[in-house]
Amino acid sequence: MSRTRGTQPSLPGVEVPRAAAGHAEHGGARRALPASPGRLLRRVPQALRLPLRAEGGGRPAVPEHLPGRARPARVERVRHRIPTHERRPAMRQFDQRFEDYMRGHTSEASRWMHVAGLLAAVGAATVAGRRRRPALLWAVPGAFFSFAWSGHFIFERNLPVGFSDPGAAFSGDLKMIFMMLSGRNAELQELVERLRREDEGRPAEAPVSPPAVPALHDAA
Repeated sequence: MSRTRGTQPSLPGVEVPRAAAGHAEHGGARRALPASPGRLLRRVPQALRLPLRAEGGGRPAVPEHLPGRARPARVERVRHRIPTHERRPAMRQFDQRFEDYMRGHTSEASRWMHVAGLLAAVGAATVAGRRRRPALLWAVPGAFFSFAWSGHFIFERNLPVGFSDPGAAFSGDLKMIFMMLSGRNAELQELVERLRREDEGRPAEAPVSPPAVPALHDAA
């Protein structure tokens, strides 16, 4: 048995495969070239046993041997699992809470006080970060609420919404301040006017009278 450098030993009665023989003839330097993206994409339908084109030029049919996740009907069911009429009430609830929030922010000066409070809070956080003094972060909420509550007590003459509904106050502050900074104060003013007209046109609720208590002689 003779063995040369770069070749595999040949044994009597053993057949060497062509791929191995060709690899040995080139001294082990032969490598498979990487497949191009187009070739890989063409191999995907072949691996899944899908036809590239359906008969008649339509959409290729999905065979039944595929799992349920790969079928278009399953994909459509997952995509429309949450119907539209079930997603909209949450948005309507948010809009209703924002309208209730805006009923307590009818003054434009009060809305600008909220914007000034946010800018003051951002400035306080920036100073605390640049000086590397975490103790100054306690001034961030104080800077915001000092301006916002001053707007309520001076211009609105009412209590802040956060006293009764903190969640609505937080989301309402973010939305109102964003609209103010993006130049949409006119939309907020139109909303305030519409809410004011609705409140004026709403009939006053009649006072609820206490239930009548039967007299003692009637009970006897």
